[in-house]
Amino acid sequence: MYLKNVDKPGKLQMDVTYVAPELSGLEHTTYLYAVIGIWSRWKQGVILPAAGQALAIEALGILVPLLPPILQDRIDFIQTGSGLEFQKRFR
Repeated sequence: MYLKNVDKPGKLQMDVTYVAPELSGLEHTTYLYAVIGIWSRWKQGVILPAAGQALAIEALGILVPLLPPILQDRIDFIQTGSGLEFQKRFR
């Protein structure tokens, strides 16, 4: 979804990417779950130890309270990546 297609707050994009040990300084791979407000371009992320459906839901639970007040009560759409972490349980 593009900014030109959005005329009000409430549309979010969420994706996950792995963070290699060389980038994080940790001994193992971690995963960055990120949310972007399409209208506001607000961005926030949380790093979790693995990728999966339960952790995608947990990440959303962590990130939504961090949204600016104008977005918190207006979420009506979350566009996700096509990874396995955004399948049946995420809906």
